[in-house]
Amino acid sequence: MGITETDSALANQLNVYPNPTSGEVNIDFGMEFDLKSVQLFNVNGQLVNTIATSTVTSAINFELTEEPGVYFLTIAAGDETRTVRLIKQ
Repeated sequence: MGITETDSALANQLNVYPNPTSGEVNIDFGMEFDLKSVQLFNVNGQLVNTIATSTVTSAINFELTEEPGVYFLTIAAGDETRTVRLIKQ
């Protein structure tokens, strides 16, 4: 089963940058969303950090302090969830 893009507000508006990053990460939702959570997983699927929970916002930023490598940000906002691959250099 593959990942399928949908015509959702979150999928169409979400911008995570810079990617790759040396540490600072910005998440721009393009509009206000009821943000439920932003979680960071490593390539083994282990939760390594919870960045944000339960707020209404249009953007957040955080410092990625983990070791260089590939990570996955799972963003739950409104009734939607989106996962974005993030590379730390």
